[in-house]
Amino acid sequence: MKSILTTAAALLFAMAFSPGASAETIKKSVSFPNAVEVNGKTLPAGDYKVKIDTNGSNAQVTFLKDGKEVASAPAEVKTLAVKQNSTQVQMNTAGSTPRLDEIDFSGTTTAVRFVGNTASAGE
Repeated sequence: MKSILTTAAALLFAMAFSPGASAETIKKSVSFPNAVEVNGKTLPAGDYKVKIDTNGSNAQVTFLKDGKEVASAPAEVKTLAVKQNSTQVQMNTAGSTPRLDEIDFSGTTTAVRFVGNTASAGE
């Protein structure tokens, strides 16, 4: 009995403190036809690789251009009702440079909504 309790306690401890328990990395691509602001940084129009490091419904989204990180931002992972036929980009166009609000990825029900991507102080 003591052996079963010890094993169960060790298993629960490992599950509770394992950093990768619900973590996942998703890799996608996105194209911006115009410049877009991500987390205070302006990305020129173009094609980007996107790395999404998830932990439950939270994510850190990294944008890569030619293999180099050009921007990173916190986001929430969303599950859409239906698979997307193409990647959809939603932006807030209130400022001089549109701010990225959400990306719905082609062929999946996965989307990321950028958190705290509001107007910068002083705007």
